[in-house]
Amino acid sequence: EILGTMEKELRQIRSTAYRRVQEIRGKAVDLSGELERMTQALSKISSIEARQAALESISSRLALIARLINYSGYLGDLLDALRDRFSGAPGDHRVANLVNQINAEINAINNFNAASGQAMERFDKLVQ
Repeated sequence: EILGTMEKELRQIRSTAYRRVQEIRGKAVDLSGELERMTQALSKISSIEARQAALESISSRLALIARLINYSGYLGDLLDALRDRFSGAPGDHRVANLVNQINAEINAINNFNAASGQAMERFDKLVQ
């Protein structure tokens, strides 16, 4: 009965993580579209300082997308490692390492998001 409960819980975790990965991919696609519009608008910005602030925001968001993709991949790897570990497969399942990598990606995502927001705040002040 314990194995049945563990399998049920693992399926629940996998389902939740799969939805989360899909959400992340959707956000990355949305952000890519936003970046495309921002990049196209750069040439219309006459102030060099404002253009630089917008470019910094775009750069931070591009880096954020890369980190979202990494995060999504590590999350999938973690699910595989947990599945293997709970199924009794032999070997090192790297769970702790993957959790550390996921946490590092989350920190980087938050940092790039903050940097992008700060650059856009500077941009907004420059164009008012």
